[in-house]
Amino acid sequence: MNQRPLGDNQRSVLKALQRHGSYRRGGAWVWNSWSGTERILESLVKRGLVEVIDPRVNVPTYRLTEAGKAVVS
Repeated sequence: MNQRPLGDNQRSVLKALQRHGSYRRGGAWVWNSWSGTERILESLVKRGLVEVIDPRVNVPTYRLTEAGKAVVS
């Protein structure tokens, strides 16, 4: 099954994640809102472009996967 192309917001969040190294709620950057940022990040997790570091914690940290790095390069 083919996936839809990445949207502008998804690409922008990937680039921001590349610049900053990771995302955690309350951290140094946010895209529009915390919940909006996390919705976009979760859509990228489903595509395998972003991973959650220690998903057991209440406030997860997100970072790029190798596939995500390839997309923003």
